[in-house]
Amino acid sequence: MKVFTVVKDSVTLTFKESHMTSRLVGDKALKTPERQIVCSDGCEGMRHFYFANQWYLELFPAGCSTAYQNHVSMCLRVCVNGPVKATFTFAVVGSSFSKTMTHVFSDRKTTNGFPQFVSHEQIRPLSRNGLLTITCNVEFFVELPFAREPPETFSYCEHIPTDFDVVVGKNRLQVHRSFLEIISPVFYAMLNLDTAESRSGEVKITDFDFDTVKAAIDYCYGREIKISVDVYIQFLSAIVSYACDYSKDELLFKCCENFKKRLDELKETEKFSKLSPKLVAHLLRTAFDFKSNIDLLRYACKNGVDFIVDHLERPFIDSMTLDNICPALDYAWEFSRDELKMACERFIKDDSFGEVTNLVIEASFVDIYVQLLRIARKYEIKDIITLLESIPKCNLTSETFVTIISYACDYSKQKLLTECFEFFMATYDEIRANGKFTELTPKVIVCLLRFAFPLKADSSVSHDAFETDINIIKSDLEPILMNKISTETFCDIFQYAHDYTRHELLSKCYDFIVLNHSDIPKIEKFAELPIEVIFFLFRNALDLESDFHVLHLAYSEKDVNFIAEALESHLIKSITLNDFCTAVNFAWSCSSDVMKYACAAFLNDNYGEVMNLELHDQLSSEYFHGVLKLAYDLKNITW
Repeated sequence: MKVFTVVKDSVTLTFKESHMTSRLVGDKALKTPERQIVCSDGCEGMRHFYFANQWYLELFPAGCSTAYQNHVSMCLRVCVNGPVKATFTFAVVGSSFSKTMTHVFSDRKTTNGFPQFVSHEQIRPLSRNGLLTITCNVEFFVELPFAREPPETFSYCEHIPTDFDVVVGKNRLQVHRSFLEIISPVFYAMLNLDTAESRSGEVKITDFDFDTVKAAIDYCYGREIKISVDVYIQFLSAIVSYACDYSKDELLFKCCENFKKRLDELKETEKFSKLSPKLVAHLLRTAFDFKSNIDLLRYACKNGVDFIVDHLERPFIDSMTLDNICPALDYAWEFSRDELKMACERFIKDDSFGEVTNLVIEASFVDIYVQLLRIARKYEIKDIITLLESIPKCNLTSETFVTIISYACDYSKQKLLTECFEFFMATYDEIRANGKFTELTPKVIVCLLRFAFPLKADSSVSHDAFETDINIIKSDLEPILMNKISTETFCDIFQYAHDYTRHELLSKCYDFIVLNHSDIPKIEKFAELPIEVIFFLFRNALDLESDFHVLHLAYSEKDVNFIAEALESHLIKSITLNDFCTAVNFAWSCSSDVMKYACAAFLNDNYGEVMNLELHDQLSSEYFHGVLKLAYDLKNITW
């Protein structure tokens, strides 16, 4: 009989109403974070069948394909290792609109839902402050495995005298002959034929020590088992070997689960390090669901299971291939594995890799070529970088374009960027038609746009041949940037918008800063933006009157405090008569001693001009007397 449990969960997803028009049809979906399918009653059954039991929502504001444009598409994506039935309901918050579906998700990563969930015309009136929220309530019907509890036979046969001995060395275990016959076909055959064991009433065990045998007998009788770590290790080894040899998958899973729980304890024992590396690798791979030997190697190196490392590395060292050279190279340098390093270098430099250096021009080898270059640059492996970059120009095609230009952009390879840009212009319609636009990162798009519209005359690129097409690029690529502003991409996009005065794109950047104020410290390379650009951003995004108001904001709000010192250092060097009073107000209101002394020094150097200003209208008496006194003290200091 199959036993099921119902796992209930829910999640919401909020998006902007403007996404329905600003995003492209089929553009990358908005997603919720992945959620675990967890039994509410604490059952273990799920983990028995589903190692990757996760689910999340996908939403396409402009429709998932051209067939469903002008609609919001909603999907439920479930990641499992076996079939699971789900009933899910999507609903628009603030309305009665909803749709329900039941589906059996049977593959590892399956999606189902409503490509025409709701039309734009229907959902627009439900917007609140420009935002729309979809909720999903889901019920998963999960099959639970039959749980076998240890039998409690001993409580039913204590009144029956034992009549058979299990002998291990000098020790004896007294058991019931008929019980052994019931639980084991081997013992049944042994004790019902004319064998030495049948005649003597005893069996000698030589493969295991006494503690291990006693633990096995106690388990069969259903007694409580108390064994040392050393005995547990030997016991585990025997059971796993049996489970593997006879394809006892459920038994193997139970062993791996228990092994995973006790791993930290086991690692500290000498006996654990004496186990077969092949056996331990198999246990780790099954217990942690590692997808590759490189993943397993990383875990072993990080967690002190060193004795299996050489065993796992040997196949890479002996037979490196195109399929494993990239992960092997990355791992070897990350963990300083010298022999594997030499094997990687040998593969790349020797004739075996010479074939690749010739074929790398072909599209099928470009991903490997670029990945190797990225890894070599990551660890600064100069010999490999030099060798790979000396290979003839890659064969740029619409399939390899994104991979090659991404590398050129990340590492500022100007010659390669020029080649990519010229190819892009020559095959623009093809790249646009086959959907490669969706694979371009904001950094690459900005790079293309800067090539198309250089701020200064650039002799390396001739634009005369495609002057008309360049304007089309701007209208196609800039809307993509507007939809991809995030903490990771903000600086590249904003710097471009600022440098080229792209008003619509600047407006989107300002909106991002306003809506994500608390995330400013998370913006990659924000502090590396030119100081003038940071001032420009905050003045316009937050409607601040001057650079000193921006500095005041940096002092008073923790979200932007990390750039306060750099902003202040810049302004100290550039105080003028026009902003003297603003500087004084900032210095005394924020108790900035550095700015106070800068204002006092400026007053001493420009006393006549400052005193002609209408100071009483712009400064309080406290601040006015404060700067006067500090200026006097500075002037009369005896060094």
